[in-house]
Amino acid sequence: MKLIILSTNLYKDKDAIIHAISEDGTIDFTVKSLVSKSDKSPLNLPLSVIDATFSEGRLYKYPLLKEFTLLDSPLISNYSTSLLVTISFLKEVTTRLLPEEEQYKLYPALLKIISLIKDNKSYYYIDLIYLFLTLKYAGYEFNVSECIYCGDRSSIADFSFDEGGFICKGCLARNEKSEFNRDEMLIIRYILRGLDDVETLIREGEFEIDPIEKILSRALIFTSDNLGINLHSIKYMIG
Repeated sequence: MKLIILSTNLYKDKDAIIHAISEDGTIDFTVKSLVSKSDKSPLNLPLSVIDATFSEGRLYKYPLLKEFTLLDSPLISNYSTSLLVTISFLKEVTTRLLPEEEQYKLYPALLKIISLIKDNKSYYYIDLIYLFLTLKYAGYEFNVSECIYCGDRSSIADFSFDEGGFICKGCLARNEKSEFNRDEMLIIRYILRGLDDVETLIREGEFEIDPIEKILSRALIFTSDNLGINLHSIKYMIG
């Protein structure tokens, strides 16, 4: 069974319960003698991708890991602070923004991100893509085709997280200043229209850090205001 490890929780002296996702759902399983959190086992590396086999029968509350093969890990050779923050962010978004029974929906995109992130240093951009995708699965789909109020396509003046998409010049409240400029709105549209192909978004999207950070900061505020969830893993890195 191919799994992405999301968390490892030690119990007793040397054992652990690992929470992971597959293409079919989530799974918790038991590992004997993992020793400690400082153990260099891939089972202790967040977002490790493993091929797992479980023992027959059920001696424990959760399936017992028999053996595994490491398939991929973003932390095999790079332990930079920025990468560690992004890994923590991806884990937190996966486990906190969606109920456990729906987390598997993120599996294909997360698997692709893990394979690409080692060679891509645009961590905030990857964070933004993943947050937008998770918000989509949480029921928040933003209209970036036309004005959300009147359907006009020719005079888009702003994007509103709270209102749900693009707003044209005529519908923008009088004396209200646009929150996003044209280039920032183009980035938002590019990402939201491409969420079905995360690999292409990551490989072909090349943007300056400042607009990405601005959009991500606003998306985090929206997540806090509407889902009641503060994503602590990244908030101190965003100005």
